[in-house]
Amino acid sequence: MVLLSLSVAEYTQIVSVIIAFVVCIFTCVQIWKKIEMSHAEQVAKMLDKVWSNPEMVDLFYKIEYSGLTSWYNKDFHKKETEKTMDEFLCHYEYVLLLRKRRLLRKGEYRFFEYYILRIVRNRGMQEYFYNLYHFCKSAKNKFPYPKLLKYMKNNGFMDVDEFEKRNSMVYKKVL
Repeated sequence: MVLLSLSVAEYTQIVSVIIAFVVCIFTCVQIWKKIEMSHAEQVAKMLDKVWSNPEMVDLFYKIEYSGLTSWYNKDFHKKETEKTMDEFLCHYEYVLLLRKRRLLRKGEYRFFEYYILRIVRNRGMQEYFYNLYHFCKSAKNKFPYPKLLKYMKNNGFMDVDEFEKRNSMVYKKVL
């Protein structure tokens, strides 16, 4: 009965509020979709950063297929490879930072997880980290890849006690 007693102006007002509400919801959905698309593009750029760089691709496959043989030796620091390695590791350090801050969702992180696992399980990488860690410690600098190192330690990919020793029986000293 109340609806029948409303004036045309009041009906117009109700319809205007309903239309404004629908437009607001539509706008919110569009904004959400745009944010999701932007997020997906950012993940694609992060993947592309490594896979579009032939030096990084070569480096990854060197890590991937070296198995228990260490690619890390004293000559490593005399080559251009060290710069590429640092860029490569910074990239994955950043991925772990985004994951920790929950800016990278679990499903998106899975794109990177295989590569991170291959990196931290690699014997040469463990030796590189060991040497770099102790070099930084003696120079009173911070280790540049703390999240990768923590991931390595927390998931049992290294002998933590031996890693902390300056003269390890497990990790060879290069620096």
